[in-house]
This record gives sequence, C-alpha cells and structure tokens, in this order.
Amino acid sequence: MPKVKIDVRYPVVDIPKAKQEIGKTMTDFTFEVLREWITQTTTVIPVWSGAARASFLKLANQAQVNIQIESLIVAPIGSRIPLGFRTSVGVIIADARGDSGLYGWDWRSTLDHIGIVQDRVKFIQAGQRVLNRRSPPALPQPPTKPGKTI
Repeated sequence: MPKVKIDVRYPVVDIPKAKQEIGKTMTDFTFEVLREWITQTTTVIPVWSGAARASFLKLANQAQVNIQIESLIVAPIGSRIPLGFRTSVGVIIADARGDSGLYGWDWRSTLDHIGIVQDRVKFIQAGQRVLNRRSPPALPQPPTKPGKTI
C-alpha cells in the first residue's frame, strides 16, 4: 500500500501581536473613560481653597485633561492647591503590551476634609454614571500567522 502524505496548513493566532492589539484597545478605552470620569466627578466638587480639586491634578495630567480650580470663594487660609496635590495619588493602570490584563486608575487623597467638603453622593453618582454609560470595548479580531504543515 502506498504511503500518502498530506500537507495541511492552518492559521494560528499570533499571540504576541494579539496581546499588543488588545493592550492598545484597552489602553485607549481606559484613557477615554478616565477623561470623562475626571471631568464629570470634578465638576461636582465645590472649590473653596482648591485642595479637593487639586487632588485630581496628578491623574488629570496623565490623562491630558484640564480641570478648573479657580476659586469662586476665597478661603481665609488662601489657596491650598499645593496641599491637594501633595496629599493625593493619581495613577493610570494600563499595560499597552497586554501582559498584565489590568486597566484602570487609582485616585486617592488623604485630605482630612475631603469627605466633608465633597458631597459624596453626588461625587459617586457622577462617576458611576460615566462607568454605567460605557459598554466594554470591541476587541480586535486576533491576528493570525501561517501555521505549521502537518
């Protein structure tokens, strides 16, 4: 009986390229949602001394968003913008290579008065509205490369 050899080529997912494309899509999506989140949440924070809104400056700078901090009410102690900046953390978590699978941001402030100054309910509702309006991003079709012959 003669031997039969069949060459079959099948495409395989290009994992490194797929991770890169998914990472870029997720990073872009994270920045887009973050920009809207910063804009919506900071508008409900009243500006007295500037400290509360200034606590968003690190995050806003990384997301390339401008926020208004000009005080309508002059606090007796003067501007506390530097205090708000110093006592906050603002970090974007986005791995464009797609290795970690983590995307989002970390914003925190240790200002003593931030919980009192802010109307917590309005602040949380503003941020939640942004997140609820968003559908997960459409991920790209995985790229393929020629497979092996079997």
